[in-house]
Amino acid sequence: CRSGRAYMPDNYRSWMAIAVDALQKQWALEPLTGPTEARLIFLVECPKSRLKKSTKNKRIPKDTAPDLDNLIKSVLDALQSAEILKNDSCIYRIAGEKWYGAISDGHHTIIQLSTHKKAAWAATPGG
Repeated sequence: CRSGRAYMPDNYRSWMAIAVDALQKQWALEPLTGPTEARLIFLVECPKSRLKKSTKNKRIPKDTAPDLDNLIKSVLDALQSAEILKNDSCIYRIAGEKWYGAISDGHHTIIQLSTHKKAAWAATPGG
């Protein structure tokens, strides 16, 4: 029987509560509205099996789960729940990256948001 709601596992709900709390502590402005650009960089700890002397102080692209699009959607939902974004539909451009961080990086996400009140793209004939 479908309830019309998306299924949210307990670990996701727990992560969301922690993320929203952390975001709210860092944001003292009104929610962003209008055209907004986002850049998200996900840094995760490198497993010991992938650590080498030559790479321990470098970031390595992470090409395993979780999928980048799922990470991005989770952060956008948290930004909206934390009332940093009025609505995540205002995002018109997004860039995302996921990396195994250097030893000193730890596990964290870098979020950069830019608003553009007069965003426009001059269309050219035929293009």
